[in-house]
Amino acid sequence: MRHVAFAFAAFVLTLSPVSADTLTFAPTKDVIAKEKFPSTNFGTDPNLQTSNQTGYRKVTFLQFTVSGIPAGATNLTAQLELRSQTTGTSRSVAVHGVSATGWSETGLTWSNRPALGSTLATVSSHTSGQDSVWAVTAHVTGNGTFALGLDSTFSGDTTFGSRESSTVPSLVINYTVAAPPTVSFSSADWNASEASSGPAALQVVSSAAAPAGGLVVHYAISGTAESNHNSHGAPDYILSPANATATTGSVTILAGATSATLTLTPIQDTNFEGNETAVFTITSDAAYNVGSLRKTQIVIADNETAPVPNPDHAVGDAGGWIVPVSGVFPNSECSGMAASRNYPGVAWYHRDGTQNTADPREKLYAIEVSNGTDNGQVIKTIDVLAPAGWSGTWKNNQWEDMAIDPDVPGTIWIGDIGNNANPPTRTDVALFKLTEPNPYGSATSVTPTAYYARYPGGVAANAEVLFIFEGLPHIMLKESNPRIYRSPTATLSTVKASPTILEYVGTLVNGGGNHSVGSLSFDRRRIVLATHNGMWVYASQSGLDPATTTLTPAQAKTYIQDLLCTRDPVWALKHNGGRPDPEAGNGSVEGGCFVGDGHDILFGSEARNVLYLPAWWYETQPSPMPSVPTGEVANNRLPLATLVGPGSGTTFSKAVTSAITLRALAADFDGTVASVQFYRQHSSASSRTSIGAGTLASGQYSATWNISAVATGVYTLSVDATDNAGGVDSHAYTITINP
Repeated sequence: MRHVAFAFAAFVLTLSPVSADTLTFAPTKDVIAKEKFPSTNFGTDPNLQTSNQTGYRKVTFLQFTVSGIPAGATNLTAQLELRSQTTGTSRSVAVHGVSATGWSETGLTWSNRPALGSTLATVSSHTSGQDSVWAVTAHVTGNGTFALGLDSTFSGDTTFGSRESSTVPSLVINYTVAAPPTVSFSSADWNASEASSGPAALQVVSSAAAPAGGLVVHYAISGTAESNHNSHGAPDYILSPANATATTGSVTILAGATSATLTLTPIQDTNFEGNETAVFTITSDAAYNVGSLRKTQIVIADNETAPVPNPDHAVGDAGGWIVPVSGVFPNSECSGMAASRNYPGVAWYHRDGTQNTADPREKLYAIEVSNGTDNGQVIKTIDVLAPAGWSGTWKNNQWEDMAIDPDVPGTIWIGDIGNNANPPTRTDVALFKLTEPNPYGSATSVTPTAYYARYPGGVAANAEVLFIFEGLPHIMLKESNPRIYRSPTATLSTVKASPTILEYVGTLVNGGGNHSVGSLSFDRRRIVLATHNGMWVYASQSGLDPATTTLTPAQAKTYIQDLLCTRDPVWALKHNGGRPDPEAGNGSVEGGCFVGDGHDILFGSEARNVLYLPAWWYETQPSPMPSVPTGEVANNRLPLATLVGPGSGTTFSKAVTSAITLRALAADFDGTVASVQFYRQHSSASSRTSIGAGTLASGQYSATWNISAVATGVYTLSVDATDNAGGVDSHAYTITINP
């Protein structure tokens, strides 16, 4: 029997709250028809009038296009509001429904005016400067196009502002709508095993009973396990109901029910795969809100025996760098390496110092490190130019490490922090901050900003490890029981003569010395450290989660102290227990980083090789490897969306510009961007209207918005980026559209 452990959280059925909403619409056309001038059109007149004077009768016509009322809206009311320019208490003005909507504002006259329908409402009292209001609910019943006509039994003129005036008429729609139910998983963690036969039953629960026709809940699939939907030759599990694609699916909560079950049955195979995960994330939909338990993970335990390691590698606390990746660097020694957050599958590296004229080293190299056939191939070389205001010779002095800020994915830091003197003589270090280039673009150079720092008390030190946490650069010294320092501010000094004084964080509790690699995982819950012949992985157990919470500087310091200064590493592997290094031909490891959306590790060596260490290998090493700490779960990071065009605060004239191109950048740091959607919202509207999906070209997403027929005024433009796990990030700003 397959053993499956699962738990259900208590869930209370509640009624969906009801919210009231208002939509306001300006007329798409309004015009007076005058009996005195039967063939003349008055569509551009700034006034609207009614009159029953014999031979001089006047009738006003208006038309509105109503949209945005959601399905299921109830208690809908509609009222017409016109700003009066006349005062009187016995000026009876009636509003009628008009069935004809094909008339033109610039073509309607007294002779061809449409027929007035039944009377909807009558208002007799009007005050100049105030709105006169008629109830038109009987005629305006929802979304669509509606025409109205106004006439009068009063012999004199009653005057109102038209849409060509500063007091534009309005059609105001009020309605109520029940808020959609909230759906979530009943538990965050589940377990299954190939060694037993019982399926895992994942329960999706709703805060309210599903409506007639049922409630379809959509989800995204990720993780290391393969479903049986795709063409993978050895699937790991079967889903019921079956998933729609390899990465998406849905389950239906039947009408009147509050839950549905998604069944996962592990497949017994003969492949050693290590423990694998199937991660399900509820994705957004207009039919429901997503609760806090939007993600659940199933760990499928493997029951096959681990393969015998390479004879050159011992087991337990020994081992080695495994799975070498094809391809070599064009020049010697990979000194620093960092995985791109903006371009998944790409890693950047730079070389060590000791420049000579024939061998310039002020460069960044981009390599593709995923998708199989291109592993290890250099795809781009970028010249790093001298920073603005740089004095003296520009060269790679002691570039020892690089890091990408997890919170600002397009930002790369290079650490000029090395010192080969023994004992070290360097008290000041330089950090170069630059915007990540496009490895697939045409640019061939980048110019960084230089920052300067000094160890406290004038301490002289040599370091080869730099990482960025909560926006603060951290440096770990290259010594036994290495000390860790950080900048106390994210804004370091740009003046070499007055550097930022670094702050002591703590001393590494265990893991040797002579470190040349240090890198945080994408979720910042692990850090890998490496020397020339060993690797240590530390895992967070502090209870703080920087992937979901912005930490204060004090919390950030506590987090790093707990991660590195108070606990032993979780995994530790060394080259062959001190015997001759079986990877000597690959050279000592000098650069490295976590890659992908998990905890696989990539290393670069002095001998220009790229070495790949999958997480399943070091996580499944036999005793005395410590076990994974409680709470180590999958964690999706939200994508990044940035609206870059047409520009915040821009003003457009419809008479000059008929269409606007919206542009945005979008990237995902632990997966892929699934979709990009643009929206607009008039200042008088209560909800957004879709402009359309973004089309990707030259690294940017774009969509065209035809503004020729929209109302003038202030609009909020926004862009939503959705990643493959259903995470959404938005960015917005306002523009103005004039006639």
